[in-house]
Amino acid sequence: MSADNGIYILNLKDQSRVIHAQAIENLWWSFVTFDSDSDEMIPTRVVDYYRNAAPMTRREAQDTAFKMEEDYIILEYGISTFNIDKTWDELVERAKRVASLEIKTITSRPAEEWERKSDWFGDEIKILEEILKM
Repeated sequence: MSADNGIYILNLKDQSRVIHAQAIENLWWSFVTFDSDSDEMIPTRVVDYYRNAAPMTRREAQDTAFKMEEDYIILEYGISTFNIDKTWDELVERAKRVASLEIKTITSRPAEEWERKSDWFGDEIKILEEILKM
């Protein structure tokens, strides 16, 4: 069985953030297209994954990532870095616009799909609504 985990540094124009996460490929998942075929990370997923991580300098992020690495026996993907040429506030504003689109798309799904996935859809809508309040 795969651990599917790693430590991921997000470098922005004004700060860096560090997380340990599984299924990092979700950063490319869009509820607008219901697919992960984008070459670009989806702002709502990035904000969701990183919103509780402390903002820090690039050097602090690198040091934090190396310290975090010591806590994991298995770290399948090691330490990876993502660079986005935006500030955190710019990313959040973009995520808010995308969140509105994603909520509209989710709520317009056919009733039979809602019956099968209502818990998942409901949880995702809550996350998107939290992003809208940021």
